[in-house]
Amino acid sequence: MTTSAVPPTIIDCDPGVDDAHALFAAIGARETSGLEAVTVVAGNVALRHTRRNALRIREAAGLDAAALPVYAGCPGPMIGPLTDAADVHGADGLDGAGLPEPRGEVEPVHAVAFLIERLRRAAAERRRVRLVTLGPLTNLATALVMAPDIADGLLEVRSMIGSAGRGNITPAAEFNAYVDPEALDRVATTLDAAGTDGVPFFVYGLTLTHTVTADHAEIAGYAALGSRAGQAVAGMLTTYLDRHRVVPLPGMGGAPADEAPLHDPCVIADLLAPGAVRAVPGRLRVVLHGPARGQTLASFGTGPEAGPRAIWMVEGDAGRLRAALLSAVAGLSRA
Repeated sequence: MTTSAVPPTIIDCDPGVDDAHALFAAIGARETSGLEAVTVVAGNVALRHTRRNALRIREAAGLDAAALPVYAGCPGPMIGPLTDAADVHGADGLDGAGLPEPRGEVEPVHAVAFLIERLRRAAAERRRVRLVTLGPLTNLATALVMAPDIADGLLEVRSMIGSAGRGNITPAAEFNAYVDPEALDRVATTLDAAGTDGVPFFVYGLTLTHTVTADHAEIAGYAALGSRAGQAVAGMLTTYLDRHRVVPLPGMGGAPADEAPLHDPCVIADLLAPGAVRAVPGRLRVVLHGPARGQTLASFGTGPEAGPRAIWMVEGDAGRLRAALLSAVAGLSRA
């Protein structure tokens, strides 16, 4: 249950190791995160895996469909085939988690239809929803194309997407932006144009997430919790660390550090530790064509030519963010 002061929150994700970590934390601290539903999309792995993984995570956290409904959404990007990240997350997306097959099932409503209905209801009730996205923005973009009025039901959108610098799937592009840049462009443009002042769009890109990392000591902290969730996070992060280390910035030289970036969990950690991340208002433009497809160009001027408005989350207190995540997952061991 959540308190009335906390906005209702939907997490749209593509689990994925780091999505799973973020979901466990959001569930473990529901009174702060406000989590009420999960929607899934294809991204890190195919939709058949992301829907299954969301159910496995829910059940490992001790919840069922009545407590946390899961809705399956789009099986691929708005244009072209899916590019996945199974090489990083494993063939099923949760390598190392050790979670059993789920007993429950997703809701019999498409995630896009759910978002349209829920956000229209939020607008009518004057209690707008916070949407946290941890994967490609295909579900939200499709909903906004079908029903632009749902922007009235959004309090804010907080997305792990993009980069104000280099990429991680190409030299230019971050993975979530690269998988569906048309969706990101549609969302950023629509949110900027909504209402009088637009819907706040918080962008947690690689500029932040590559500075918030997990090493072997951090992983040991999760293993020590002794809960199913703690063991799952520890197992996933161990495998993830073997495949996805922090890479030095161009020109710095040296080998990858023995630590892995906590991409998606950064968004949840910021909700749990307000003020731990510095926000810089600016603008975001998405490259849709050519070798830089998926690149997100950040600017901090005021001219409309710079692109839709966005709030770039660029610098964080890594210690506070990591502590917030561990404390939240620890809450599941006490549930």
